[in-house]
Amino acid sequence: MRQFRQLTATERKAKFIQALIGKTQGKLQKSQLDTVANHRWQLGYKYQDGLSEDFDLVERQMTIIVYDDAREFAEAATLQHVGLTHSWAGEDTFDQYGNWIVGDGEFGLHVNIQHSNNGDCGSPETDDTVPEFDLNKTQVIAVKSVTHDSFNPNSTVHEEEWMLHILFENTEYTVDPVIAEIIKLLAL
Repeated sequence: MRQFRQLTATERKAKFIQALIGKTQGKLQKSQLDTVANHRWQLGYKYQDGLSEDFDLVERQMTIIVYDDAREFAEAATLQHVGLTHSWAGEDTFDQYGNWIVGDGEFGLHVNIQHSNNGDCGSPETDDTVPEFDLNKTQVIAVKSVTHDSFNPNSTVHEEEWMLHILFENTEYTVDPVIAEIIKLLAL
């Protein structure tokens, strides 16, 4: 028996793989394509308690970005959690959640959340952690970005954007020549 859902799921996955092959110019190995196409999204970094998600990546329309600069990939691998929350008026936040799919890495984190309790604002909650990943291995991450604005209850905004970021193995890490001389001079 031919099942419609299975056929459409297979077609979606094939289209996703076709897009991956096109964007990466065929540089991903078959095993890496399989890993990405069969990855089940699970909320990788639980910044907010109670969030739970579990689904196939191919179910989302994703922008695919291929990097040839490790620093640019590092920016994409640094999850952002920024905004303002108010005790009764709502919130205006931008949050990112990620899954490391291929390679071995750790997401970086940039947090800057200001909390207001009836106008009383203390110091913002902050954190800055640089991501870690091996430049000798291909890295693939999925990042979900969520913009949430509920300050005006009549026009609550909740937008999601999905991105797949890819960095190929052996990407060069270039340093400004002046900085390279300082590193060499100081034996850093």
